[in-house]
Amino acid sequence: MGSNRDNNYYDFMGEKKASSSSSDSKKWSFKKKVVKSDVDHYEQKQLHLKKKHVEENILPHLSDEEKEILRKGEKGIEIQVADAGTGDRYTMKLLDAGSFYLLKGTKQLLSNKNIDLRVGQEIEFTWRDAALYLSL
Repeated sequence: MGSNRDNNYYDFMGEKKASSSSSDSKKWSFKKKVVKSDVDHYEQKQLHLKKKHVEENILPHLSDEEKEILRKGEKGIEIQVADAGTGDRYTMKLLDAGSFYLLKGTKQLLSNKNIDLRVGQEIEFTWRDAALYLSL
């Protein structure tokens, strides 16, 4: 807990942002470390999300209809994903293919911000204001 990481986050421009306090509203519900398969699919720009994280932090905010579409695993659903640093929103597809993936707008978000994913990089997520907020 003694690191500055607890009180800071990085937006998608790579700029360090300070949280106002440990009780700041930017608490992160879950974190994801970028793994080789995320980077291997770089051209497609998809991010794998752990089933537990999606079930606990995203599904409770979805309608029954959206949950049913996900369960069928055919086409996924569109969700809003926001850059925590800028508030910019992107439409992405959440797909359940046995594991959960964020697809579609991931390429646009990372390309617009000149972000190259690296193995071991940490991404933090939380759901608020009808969107999945994330920060590098």
